This record gives sequence, C-alpha cells and structure tokens, in this order.
Amino acid sequence: MTNHHRARAHGLLGIPFLLACALLLGAHFFVGQTFFKNGFGQEKEMLELRKPLGQMSKENLDRYNFKTNLNISPEVEDALGAKDYLSWLFVDSSVKDLKDPLRYIRLFVTYYSGGRDLVPHTPDECFLGAGYQAIEKDNMTLPINSLDLDMSIRALTFQKSDVFGRDKPTVLYTFHCNGDFTETRTGVRARINSPLNKYAYFCKIEISFGGASRDIGSPERSESIEAAREFLNVILPRLVNDHLPDWESATRENEPVADTSS
Repeated sequence: MTNHHRARAHGLLGIPFLLACALLLGAHFFVGQTFFKNGFGQEKEMLELRKPLGQMSKENLDRYNFKTNLNISPEVEDALGAKDYLSWLFVDSSVKDLKDPLRYIRLFVTYYSGGRDLVPHTPDECFLGAGYQAIEKDNMTLPINSLDLDMSIRALTFQKSDVFGRDKPTVLYTFHCNGDFTETRTGVRARINSPLNKYAYFCKIEISFGGASRDIGSPERSESIEAAREFLNVILPRLVNDHLPDWESATRENEPVADTSS
C-alpha cells in the first residue's frame, strides 16, 4: 500500500471518524427509542377536559353577562367533529347603546384531543365559504395580564358586499395546544406531531362582535381587537384553569422514572 493510501485509510478509520460514528449511532438509538415510545406517526392519546365546556360558570365575569346559547345546525356540528364545544353570546353591560356592536360578544370554543394529524378549522376558510373576502389579516400578541402572558392571536377582518351594505366583521382566534397558545395551524400541527409528546389536544378560542340583526353591524377593526383583549382577560383564566387539561401534570406522568436500584 502506498503512503498516500495508508494516510487515507488512517483518516477514515482514525479517532475523529470513530467518534463521529459513535455519536451518530447514539443519536439514532436515542431518537429511535423516543419516537417509538411516544408513538411518532401514530395516534396520540386523548386528554380529557377537567370539566365539559358547557359547564363553564357564567357567573362573576366582571361586566360581561351571559345572554344566550347560539344554536349550531346539525350539519355544522357534524362538520366540526369536536369532542366538546360551546357557542355563547355575552353582553358587555358597560356599553349602554343597544345598537353598539361592541355590546354583543360571540364566544366560540371547540376542543379536540387524541387521534392523528388533526387539522384545525379556522375562520380563514369558513368565512370564504360564506361569501366574505379577507381584507386584512395579522398575527399579533395581546397582553393577558390575568394569566401573566402575552398571547399569540390572529385577527381577520372580512368584507361582504350585498344590497344591504358592506359589512366588515373582525374575527380573532387562537389555539391553546398542549399547554401553550399559538395562532397558526402550523403551530398546532408542530405541537401535536412532536415525537416527544404522548398526548395531544388543542382548543380553538374564537371571538367576534355584533348582534344578529343587520342594523347593528360590526365594529371597527381596532375596536374589536381592544374589546377582545379586555374580554379574554376575563374569560381565559376560567377556561384554562377550570376546563382545559393540566398539561404539566400529564407530561410529568409520562416522564421516565429514574433507576435508583444501583
């Protein structure tokens, strides 16, 4: 063997090469075991709500008074495929004008858990199907002081032209997914499909304003965003602390137990 070939063989089988092989094999073993243990590519296990959404207390919500359930047709309910949901109308008692759209708050919450590669439904598509066009859409953060966090949320303003005028409703929504807030479907999928998680759930929280009659209309976009922030500061602690799963507890139970026999 020539000196050149000896040097090349030494480089291929030297200590750096062997260390690299060992690291790759270790990573393959560790990641493979983690993927297998947590069911990567398989259905995630379900996490039950602490209490059904429909049992949420409607009392002592500051200036917000529960008005009524907003009925959903059987067809829409079937399309949602949600494990649990609520669709409620609240009245902001601080707004005295009965025709002010900010007086009326629609809260729509859906919950999903378990399964495989769940795809969240969002107003982006639903409003298009109803003949609206999105004219402004932004992902932003809102300070939720009652939970001591800045919450990611998406704000969409739509427009629909018809013989009765040009309605421009603004809808805001966010997801609480595996213990954290995210405003995008991509964020939900990343959390749900993570090989590190045995369980998976997400809850979509959607806020909009305005009454059922056409003469009330919709508030301005900036007004809707601020009013949503104020309402979410009141309703979110009740939803997160009383109803949504305790993610920290669920993941703690799934952690491997340390071997103390040695």
